[in-house]
Amino acid sequence: MAWIGDYALKPYEPEKDAYAKALPFLEFQKFYQIAHNRTSSLTQGDFKQADLDALTHETKGMCLANHSKKLFLDLTEYIYQSTNVDDWCINPLPLLTACGNNRGSGDFRSSCIGFEHVGTWAFDWLEYADKAPDGYCKSPIYFSEESKIY
Repeated sequence: MAWIGDYALKPYEPEKDAYAKALPFLEFQKFYQIAHNRTSSLTQGDFKQADLDALTHETKGMCLANHSKKLFLDLTEYIYQSTNVDDWCINPLPLLTACGNNRGSGDFRSSCIGFEHVGTWAFDWLEYADKAPDGYCKSPIYFSEESKIY
C-alpha cells in the first residue's frame, strides 16, 4: 500500500525518503502516473465490498499489521499516545505509507513528532486486524503535529 502524494516525484531521493528505498525510480513512476490519472485509471480490482467497508470500520481495539516487516501497530495504544489537546489524532495509515510528504504546504512537517517514520511502510502488505498476528513485533510508532522536543 502507498499513499502517493502529488509531490512524490520532486525530487525522488532514495538516500532520504523511505518510500524511494522501496522501488527503483522507473517502477515507482508507473505507480505515480496511475495514482494521478496520467496513464490509466485505478479500478476496484479484487476488493470485495466488505473489504472496502472495512476501511471505514472503527479501528480502536484493532491493530494495523505490516506483513512485509512482521510488525504491528496497536491502534488503541496509538490513539492514546497520539491524541492531542483538541481530542483528535492523526490516522497513521496515510503517514506510514506516504510518498511525497513534506514537499507541499500543509503537509506533516519534519519538526513534528514521528516524522522519521513517514513513508517507512510504503509498498508493504498491510492489514487491519482484530488482533496482532503471532510472531509479529509491536511497533512503537506514533504521530503528533506537536513539535519535537530537542
